[in-house]
Amino acid sequence: MEKHKHEIRTYSDAVNVQVRSAEEGRPEIIEGYAVVFGSRSNLIYDWMAGEKIYETIERGSVTQADLDQWDVRATLDHDFNQLLARSVNGKGSLALTVDDHGVKYSFDVPDTIDGERAAERIKRGELFGSSFMFSFDEKTDCTYSRDKDGILCRSVNKIVQMYDISIVQNPAYQASSVSRRSMEDAGVIEPENNNVIAEVAAMRRSIEQIY
Repeated sequence: MEKHKHEIRTYSDAVNVQVRSAEEGRPEIIEGYAVVFGSRSNLIYDWMAGEKIYETIERGSVTQADLDQWDVRATLDHDFNQLLARSVNGKGSLALTVDDHGVKYSFDVPDTIDGERAAERIKRGELFGSSFMFSFDEKTDCTYSRDKDGILCRSVNKIVQMYDISIVQNPAYQASSVSRRSMEDAGVIEPENNNVIAEVAAMRRSIEQIY
């Protein structure tokens, strides 16, 4: 099976994810942007390159046709056990659309403990970041350059697969939250010790079993 590089990216914006009221008698709606085109990431550690890099997801890297053929979950903190909504081949409880800004998601707040907890924490301002888990082919799907300070910059021109969109805690603290156990190539933490490496490797194995 062909191997692709797996990544997690988080975007922080006070209005990036929100709960809005629906029509009377209908559930509330959670919506936001999982992918923001043309927005350079914070300085992140890249496991494959062995150095800190900047990354940009380019326009055209995701199309509506892509979204309509993928299996994408909406989760809390990338925990597949905290499932909020799902889109399979463009159908299901999770709506995904592409516009000039990025990839927008929307779903009814599910009548579950996780759904109620997510909505309440968004309203309280405890959750306001959106994140997405994806993969790409390093050889064909991205280009590299260096900025004036010599820092490596990667432009992702094509996403092979999107696995989930997630509502997360303050992205500044991602390295100490669930994302720490995300994937070997998550790119959100530096390899501080063997325990962290083992944890992210275990999460990668679990993802590969699902897909």
